Amino acid sequence: MDESGFLQEGEIYCDTHNEAGPKLLTGSVVITRSPALHPGDVQCVTAVDVPADNPLRSLHNVVVFSSHGQRDLPSQLSGGDLDGDLYNIIYDDTLYPKLNSEPADYPTTTPDNIGRPVERSDMTEFFIQFMENDNLGLIATLHQILADQSPLGTFDPLCIKVAGMHSTAVDFSKTGIPVNFLELPRYPKARPDFQAPGPRVLVEKNINFEEEDLFIPPEEDNELNEVASYGPPKPRYYESQKVLGKLYREIDEHKFFQAIQQQSRMPSINSGKTHSLADAVWNYVRDKTALIQWQHYTTWARDVKDSYEDNLVDTMLQYTTHPAHFISEVEVFSGNILGKNGAQSKRLREFSKTMKDKHDRDMEYTVLCITRGDGDGENSRAEALERSIACLYVACNTVRVRRRVGVLVSFVWIAAAVCLKEVQKLQGVDVLL
Repeated sequence: MDESGFLQEGEIYCDTHNEAGPKLLTGSVVITRSPALHPGDVQCVTAVDVPADNPLRSLHNVVVFSSHGQRDLPSQLSGGDLDGDLYNIIYDDTLYPKLNSEPADYPTTTPDNIGRPVERSDMTEFFIQFMENDNLGLIATLHQILADQSPLGTFDPLCIKVAGMHSTAVDFSKTGIPVNFLELPRYPKARPDFQAPGPRVLVEKNINFEEEDLFIPPEEDNELNEVASYGPPKPRYYESQKVLGKLYREIDEHKFFQAIQQQSRMPSINSGKTHSLADAVWNYVRDKTALIQWQHYTTWARDVKDSYEDNLVDTMLQYTTHPAHFISEVEVFSGNILGKNGAQSKRLREFSKTMKDKHDRDMEYTVLCITRGDGDGENSRAEALERSIACLYVACNTVRVRRRVGVLVSFVWIAAAVCLKEVQKLQGVDVLL
């Protein structure tokens, strides 16, 4: 908040510093804060400069709001405050909204007062109540569907109502007052294509949204496809004509998923070939370290690579959902198990999290092996550069075809990252990547 009082109502100050240099925003801009469900959660304001002697000049990479006016701007942006919120500022005039809406003005909700000090049993009871009434994701998804299907978009009365219920749900952890679930609008069975769980879903061109059988009671998404014969009927999906649908269809999800499947099924296609980027990194490192003697670490580097790949294969087997098939190296390295049809069930999401934690530990151990070698003392990093060069050389020039998984290639990126960091420490050498 501008304590100098220079900024007037509807004005902000924002001076950004990044790799491209400083940039002071001036003129008309759009500011918002996630989640933005109400049309008034997006506001048009004016970014201004301040005098050279104003204390705001010392602030960078923050947005400063005016202290003038009947209502502060942060509270107009989906009830924001100044406790570390992230605000989005858009200065591309082609993305400005055609209509500047009045911000939402929800009544202040008074938290429950139990009239005595809080005890452990109160916290336990509230936690259980919170878990029972945590419907924030369902409400947000419903708002997205209704806005996509209505010609009025987010201005539709049902969307305005759901936005208010979403605000109540967001504050539930602070106020203890839950959303009245019975007041939630009926949940449409027809959903836009950008909400489809995976690429192998039938998407219809046109759907009559007024058909009665398109609506089902508000239930959680049916995430377990393997028991699809139980629970509510499957939703139908249609091609959304709104901007989210158009952006979604710009990505050829079928082609992307098929490429990953083909790579995991036939890993030997790239046997003996390294990625062109990895080759470029190796050529760069070789040129910058021409006088460094690293060859005596080659055998040691092969052992490090084998150790990393042994752990990787173990992870590929441990977290597979089918005993006859390993998950792919891409899935392990990215931390996301795709599943047989590209969709993630709740079980796969939980698997992905624990798998990522395990692989992160394995990568961290590998990095420590390269940087510290076999020692833990102060001198253990003395030849970190030599070890990293040897690892990068081995990664780019050693091919090992493993049974059932073929050639593994992710070690090269770990070695490249460590090697570039060590090269950067050489006096007078700048990493260009």
